[in-house]
Amino acid sequence: MNRRTQRRAERSHLVAVLLVLGVVVAGCDWTSYRYGPEHTGANPTELAISAANVSTIERRFTARTGIASSATPVVSRGVVYLPGLPQSHFFDGRLYAFDAAGSQGCTGAPAVCSPLWSVSPVDISSTPAVVGGTIFIGAYDRLVAYDENRVRGCTGVPVTCVPMWQTAPSADASEWVSTSPTVAGGVVFVGTVGGRLLAFDAAGTTGCSGTPTTCQPLWSATVGTSIRSAPAVAGGRVYVSTGDGTLAAFDAAGTAGCSGSPVTCAPLWRANGRFSSPAVAGGRVYVSTGDGTLAAFDAAGTAGCSGSPVTCAPLWRANGRFSSPAVAGGRVYVSTGDGTLAA
Repeated sequence: MNRRTQRRAERSHLVAVLLVLGVVVAGCDWTSYRYGPEHTGANPTELAISAANVSTIERRFTARTGIASSATPVVSRGVVYLPGLPQSHFFDGRLYAFDAAGSQGCTGAPAVCSPLWSVSPVDISSTPAVVGGTIFIGAYDRLVAYDENRVRGCTGVPVTCVPMWQTAPSADASEWVSTSPTVAGGVVFVGTVGGRLLAFDAAGTTGCSGTPTTCQPLWSATVGTSIRSAPAVAGGRVYVSTGDGTLAAFDAAGTAGCSGSPVTCAPLWRANGRFSSPAVAGGRVYVSTGDGTLAAFDAAGTAGCSGSPVTCAPLWRANGRFSSPAVAGGRVYVSTGDGTLAA
């Protein structure tokens, strides 16, 4: 057995462990990557956990899916969703659902939970977003949408679901979904391996037809060689960073800077550099950069911006090698390359 084969065999025995810690909290849904479409990484409704009681947090339950996973779990309406790695990585590519309270399907002390249900393999490749009763998730060669209530497209005992709608599967790897979906204003935004930003009708109606229902983009934009971070949406604009060093802003409605049929859009403004996932708050776009700084840009593309096409410079910078930023209470929080937290 060569080294590569051995590594694959070892990985095939890994399991994903969902570790839930907490005090009892209400209204703490976290339905998509970095919380909301702005990707601030902060939940403004979370009031139960504070600096005074965080040290008392204990393990509530664990859940083992039987697969390895590097995705982020999300929580909606009392259910925790955890995707596994795709079949091409020697795992089963399912989306698993667990009781967020650690009661149903759970035994022992501390509790160990089994899935309430799972979605059949679709080569899942992203963290899901659960919005408006629909589960949106990237599945490598397509974007798929499932009924959160397990009614539409679902049959049998145990229940098995097929997508309510999906995008057309593509044999072209450059068209594969490379980001987690972001949902805002009834539109689902995803990026592709080939650097396209795509916008779809979240309801699966406009631009959609056939059986099974297949949807075409409401609009698209070519940004760079690849889009690696989930689009952030705030104030009617979509912000994406690319693998080849671009931060770009687009009109979320697909109107300003957009034309043609099918509709294609140009950036309202862009900035050059290697950027992390953007977070948008208070009229600013915050990103960490490849050269080791934290940078803030004017979200409107006005201050510090000039030229045609419009190019923006940071309003301010902070030195250090930082993670993707989180924004709350008028402060920006980042973890640094030397193992510290900075605000």
